[in-house]
Amino acid sequence: MVPSASVTTTTPGVTEQWFKLDWSVQPENGDQRMIDGHVENVSGRPVMNVQLLVQSLDASGALLAQQRQWLGGGLPGGSRTYFAIRHVAAADRYRVSVWSYSAVEAGKRPP
Repeated sequence: MVPSASVTTTTPGVTEQWFKLDWSVQPENGDQRMIDGHVENVSGRPVMNVQLLVQSLDASGALLAQQRQWLGGGLPGGSRTYFAIRHVAAADRYRVSVWSYSAVEAGKRPP
């Protein structure tokens, strides 16, 4: 099983402009997998409330299952945080993207 090499996002261009994702698929129990990796904020601006979307796809690219995962806390510009998403449905391919986030206004600090 080879993870998908492409990254897509629900808002075209945002993931590539603001975030860099690196992840891999690990076996878990039975027909479930774990996706672990990191997300890096390359925007230079702090963000918070980052939520990832993991999609399990069949060989033709059709969606089999999906789930969202909150990263928790803030992510300062230029920093990265690690994640492990458990209980992901087994599939031929996977897609991981940033589903949502909140940019922190210039001059303000995340709570």
